[in-house]
Amino acid sequence: MVCALDSLVWITGRWRLAAIAVIAALSILVVSVIIGATRAQSGAKAIDTEPPTLELSQPPTATSYRQPITVRGKTTGAVRVSVGERS
Repeated sequence: MVCALDSLVWITGRWRLAAIAVIAALSILVVSVIIGATRAQSGAKAIDTEPPTLELSQPPTATSYRQPITVRGKTTGAVRVSVGERS
């Protein structure tokens, strides 16, 4: 099958501009996905699988439910420990 160049339909005018815009948008999308994937892989951090530990010393027995008590102890693997609504 022989095809002459004159019989080919060329994209002209607005359709050509639209085709160029679509190709440019798809190219930018592909490049951004590739860059995002490589950054996600290189910046992946190790997952901490060991939970923090908390060692509490026995508080003195409270004489009332409304009496404030002080909780003392040590934690390993945590920056901050909260008890209830206040920390």
